[in-house]
Parts: sequence; C-alpha cells; structure tokens
Amino acid sequence: VDNTLRVIYRTICLKSMPLIQRMYLFCGICINILGILTINQGFTSDAVSLMDPDVFSRESQMAILLWGCAYASVAHQWKQVPYLSCVFCAEKLLYSYFWLRFLSDDRRRSHVVDLIRASTTLTDVITGMFFLTYGLIDFTFAIVFAYASYLGFQAATNQGTKGAKRE
Repeated sequence: VDNTLRVIYRTICLKSMPLIQRMYLFCGICINILGILTINQGFTSDAVSLMDPDVFSRESQMAILLWGCAYASVAHQWKQVPYLSCVFCAEKLLYSYFWLRFLSDDRRRSHVVDLIRASTTLTDVITGMFFLTYGLIDFTFAIVFAYASYLGFQAATNQGTKGAKRE
C-alpha cells in the first residue's frame, strides 16, 4: 500500500504534467477513489450511507469510484474531450447541490455537528468532516472541469481555424 501511494503521489505531482491533467488525476484517484474508500473504510462501514442514504447508498459509493476512474482515464487527453468535461462539471455541480440540500436541513446538519463533537472514533470525525465539506470540494472540481471544457473547446476552435486557413 505504501509503495502504491508513493507511485500515485509521484504521478500526480509531476511538474512536467499540465496542471489541469494533474487536477483530473487528483480528483479521480485521491478524491473519488481513495477518498470514498477511506470514508467507508473499504466498504466495511455503513456510516456514510446511514447519514444520507439517498445520495450515498452503497451503490452510489460504487458509482463514485467509477466516476473517479473516468476522471483519471481521460486525464492525458482532457483537451480532446471538452463535452465529457462538461458532463464531469455537471456531475460535480449536482453533488454540490446535494450537499447544500443536506446542510440546509437543520436536523441533518445538527446531527453531523453532534457526531463530530461527541466522536469516540476517528470514523465519526472523518464521516462528519466529509459531510461538512464534500460540496465545497465538488464545487471546486466543477470549476476545474468547466475551465478544462472551455480550454478544450478553445483548442478545437483554434484547430478548426488553422485547418480552414490551409485550404
């Protein structure tokens, strides 16, 4: 595991790699894959799904892993798939909306805060912190994906203009 984490760290931190590419890898590998596996303790804890079963059922958590794989799989060609970046942006905005909806419910928000305050285990703290912050993280990555989409469309437009000038 330690060696795998070193490889992931080196891959994401390559200075020769464009920042957007590193962000795709970071979001896919660290946030979605390692993040969800940490929070649900490798699918051995139901704390996340009990807190918000509509959004974070066990099946939804598996889908989050797949989204992470999708982000990482296109990291090297993000400029060529601007429409896919739009889909990624929409998905992150949707989870940001879910987060705002969750936090706007006084009972749920109070439960999360109480969970952190009265925590007796690290799992309780991690779960509580996750529910207090995941929407901000998703919104940040929505901006990254929107910007990547913009750059991809811009590159495609520039490529089309160059091709038209040659004819």
